[in-house]
Amino acid sequence: TKEEEDYNQIFAYINQLYEEKTGKPMTDEALLEFSSVIVLSQAIGQAGTTDRTKLQTTLKEGVFDAPYLESGSIDFNELGQNTVMCGYLTTIGQDGRFVQIFKP
Repeated sequence: TKEEEDYNQIFAYINQLYEEKTGKPMTDEALLEFSSVIVLSQAIGQAGTTDRTKLQTTLKEGVFDAPYLESGSIDFNELGQNTVMCGYLTTIGQDGRFVQIFKP
């Protein structure tokens, strides 16, 4: 689909930038850290301030574009959990790779 193509192009570009800096492909952890910084910058832009209380309100009430994630957006509930993208519980296997052990 067009959405999948767009996602793949955006992620490929972000991964290319990351790989140029680190010499390695982007990991899941690095992508989540990247998305945290981007969402925070979007929230600051929407709130028009770095005031903690206003940022908390903006994060809880806003929906943030995240075309670099498979879900396409991030939306936090009152507890701070992303309601758009479900979480997965993983562990690192003996071969050093992530192994999914629970999917909600």
